Amino acid sequence: MAAGLRYVSLSPHLLAILLRCALYTVPIAAVPALMPIVARDLLGGGAATFGILLGGFGVGAMLGALSSATLRHRISSDTLLRLLSALACVAMLGIGQSRWAAATLLAHVLAGSVWTLAFANFNIAVQLSSPRWVTGRMLATYQTVAFAGIAFGSWFWGHFATAQGVRESLTLAGLTALISPRRATYFLCL
Repeated sequence: MAAGLRYVSLSPHLLAILLRCALYTVPIAAVPALMPIVARDLLGGGAATFGILLGGFGVGAMLGALSSATLRHRISSDTLLRLLSALACVAMLGIGQSRWAAATLLAHVLAGSVWTLAFANFNIAVQLSSPRWVTGRMLATYQTVAFAGIAFGSWFWGHFATAQGVRESLTLAGLTALISPRRATYFLCL
């Protein structure tokens, strides 16, 4: 583990990928974290509404997985991440501002799609940027960063929603998703 962490600390390219991952996962974590509250408070539904939103997120995730190879052949990883960040913003703003269940469901489908596409993109970038002897350790580090970002984002957006409101939390999370590629590009230039 120490050798893997040492390798990451000496690899600016891997550090940039991990930073981008963290900056992407924290905002997008608002979608699954706040989904039950969206179903109950914003849509006035119950368990069935939550199940439909969760199913929409899952359908979007499947569509994202099915389109991953095609998009990666047509669009560079950097451009794809920028596009996914913009679409994540649209999805979160749609979920937060929608007053209709159908629009909220479509926004969850979009969120599921960008969720899967981004994580696949990060996974591939880590694998392609790592020498074979350390690839497993780099994937473990990437997954640790991703899941820590999801955990922190879920905690943060939940507390923010409690203090400020669900709509405000999703709106801020969506706008935060737009910031992540620029910060990572800045980091790459250091």
